[in-house]
Amino acid sequence: MRQIAALLLAAVLLLALPSCQLLQLPAPSASPPSETGTPDPTPDPTPTGTRVPFVPTPRPSAAPEVFTLAYDPNGSLDPIRSTNAINRELVSLVYQGLFTVDETFAYENVLAERTQVSWDGLTWTVSLKEGVCFSDGTPITLQQVMYVLNQARNSDVYRGRLANIQSIYAGDDVLVIGLAVPDSNLPCLLDVPIYLDGPGPAPLGSGYYVFNQGEDGSLYLTKNPMHVSNQGLPWETIPLVPVADEETRMQAFHSGTVSLVTADLTGLGSLGYAGGQERTTYPTSDMVYAGFQTTAGPTQDPLIRRAISRLLDRDAIVSELMNGIGTASALPVHPVSFSFSQEVNNRLSADPQAAEMLLEQAGCTRNEEDGLLYWRNSPLTLRILVNSGNELRQQIAKRLSASLTALGITAPIEIKVWNQYVSTLESGDFDIYLGEVILPADFDFSALTSGPLNYGGFETDRSGETAEDAVLYPLLYTWRGVRQDAKEAAAAELWAAFANSVPFAPICFRTGTLLIRWGMAANVQPTQADLFRHMEEWQTERLA
Repeated sequence: MRQIAALLLAAVLLLALPSCQLLQLPAPSASPPSETGTPDPTPDPTPTGTRVPFVPTPRPSAAPEVFTLAYDPNGSLDPIRSTNAINRELVSLVYQGLFTVDETFAYENVLAERTQVSWDGLTWTVSLKEGVCFSDGTPITLQQVMYVLNQARNSDVYRGRLANIQSIYAGDDVLVIGLAVPDSNLPCLLDVPIYLDGPGPAPLGSGYYVFNQGEDGSLYLTKNPMHVSNQGLPWETIPLVPVADEETRMQAFHSGTVSLVTADLTGLGSLGYAGGQERTTYPTSDMVYAGFQTTAGPTQDPLIRRAISRLLDRDAIVSELMNGIGTASALPVHPVSFSFSQEVNNRLSADPQAAEMLLEQAGCTRNEEDGLLYWRNSPLTLRILVNSGNELRQQIAKRLSASLTALGITAPIEIKVWNQYVSTLESGDFDIYLGEVILPADFDFSALTSGPLNYGGFETDRSGETAEDAVLYPLLYTWRGVRQDAKEAAAAELWAAFANSVPFAPICFRTGTLLIRWGMAANVQPTQADLFRHMEEWQTERLA
């Protein structure tokens, strides 16, 4: 089962899906991975529900008259089942969910009017807004929502994130969702696109635009006449340009044939994106991390794991290895989230002296003859496993190895091709590995500590080696389930326990980057869940 999960993740990370955070598959990214974006050192995020004031900036030339987007004719346009990365970027233009996720990973109602949660947190009831309908005027019903969510529960894209849902029932006035365990952030996982099968080239939605097909077979988007923001949209029609792959799309963007693309500006492929565009970044839940073997060897000791975390210079990794396009974090939650704790984060941040003290507490001693650190009467050796197809993580591995070596620790790096990398993870034959995962919007990291990606064998329900180690699983369970007004306090307890046990060491979250042809649009407000968020507020006047 682990191998299946890992291979699924490989496909997921190649896709870099912008409209969904894939919680269940937090494995290391595939080979060769196409990294997702990450948050860079940006100013404090705008509070939920507010808008960034827009100040027009002069453009060097008139904006092009036609706004175009790419699509892959060889990929499906099915909003639930399609795993085509390019086509999935169009989903939020055409479809809406019950909820969406904003730039701080908090949920907002879209088709949902209100929600209620039972006293035990296991039953959610959701009501729909009045008058919502698909683009052909067909009313959106609770029965259709139930049908779509059940389809999503069985799809490769959404199955993992909806695994906690045990039942869905459409009543007369509300949708009733039953959970296996409480989750107060369930709406963050319910940005699933609601659709209606129809005769066109793709299912009908309730978003800004509708898929249409010309007599020559060409695809284009036209305004959805039923959408409430119809009058504020900048373009009546958006032609869709067929592309075979990401490289073809990049070429089309450079030539001006395509007006907007997403790009990983920390990867080698990003070198092709230069000049002639405006860039907008947005936080993502794509986490780069170091995993540990916790059942054998030196890293079974949480003190040694904490020491390794304190040797990771996360700020330098982001600024020097990622061109600043990322956000450093020692916790498995993005710093823009209200659940993030800066105080606990600091306990795991880079501090070589603190790392050395932790190693001493773990019983490591320095041999006067060779100058090396010894653990249990042998030189302390920590093998670092990394995927050959990922240059960033190889560079991180080199930096970590250098930091360990400086303390007298032998730290060889084992670089393996993807299949060998996965098999080595599954066998547990490593001390440290570098991985990457797209966490869900609620930042549930349980797949890494008790799920199919728990390669290090961490036990969440067992106290650690030191007296101050807390039992992690009950705290994770509590944090997920408590109501919002108690969420911050529960998070503080969880992160304190995480800092003591360090089942894995988060390094950073990638930042997504949206590129638009120069002069085409401004006041763009993308999020990981919706690249075209508040499109009715885009500023598109053609400025000289």
